[in-house]
Amino acid sequence: MNSFVETARVTSKWQITIPKDVREQMGISIGDRVSFLVDGNKIILVTSLKAALEVVQDSMKGIADELGIKNDDDVQKLVNEVRYGK
Repeated sequence: MNSFVETARVTSKWQITIPKDVREQMGISIGDRVSFLVDGNKIILVTSLKAALEVVQDSMKGIADELGIKNDDDVQKLVNEVRYGK
């Protein structure tokens, strides 16, 4: 895959046109859906929800070990802590 930089202007209706080189590189066609993954001050454009999930999973590698999560019970405990402060 080639690496390059393209720019697009935001219109008064908050729209952008995906540059031709980007569309061709990513295989984006009329009617396709794209996802915007926001990571801090970056926006990552992905062409499928599967690709978005892969980016998120890659960015979270090692977090479970850091938090001591080893099984489903540990996940549920963390969810309860976040939701209910327990």
